[in-house]
Amino acid sequence: MPGAYEYVLQRRCELEAEMAMQADLSIPSVLEDDYDEAVWEREKAARVAALMDERRGQPLRVQSWQLPPGLPPPFEHWPRGGGRRSFIVTPDDQIELRTMRLRSA
Repeated sequence: MPGAYEYVLQRRCELEAEMAMQADLSIPSVLEDDYDEAVWEREKAARVAALMDERRGQPLRVQSWQLPPGLPPPFEHWPRGGGRRSFIVTPDDQIELRTMRLRSA
């Protein structure tokens, strides 16, 4: 699917940037008096861009819910039972199923 890699990379970097910003005490949060949404959004955009530049080109391991919407079966709603499944999304927009086997003791 064209654009699958960029979609997954951007969403992953957005989530990571937001989590880092929430932990960064130097950036006012929404609960503080000096919170400024425009400042927050600019800082987030800068962090997302930096993370994307840093990670671009690396294969991404994702779960089915992290894939772009509108994919054809079997990607759209992959069954959740019977072992853990993940996908690898490559920079050339290929999506490969990876099945992880549980180790027995």
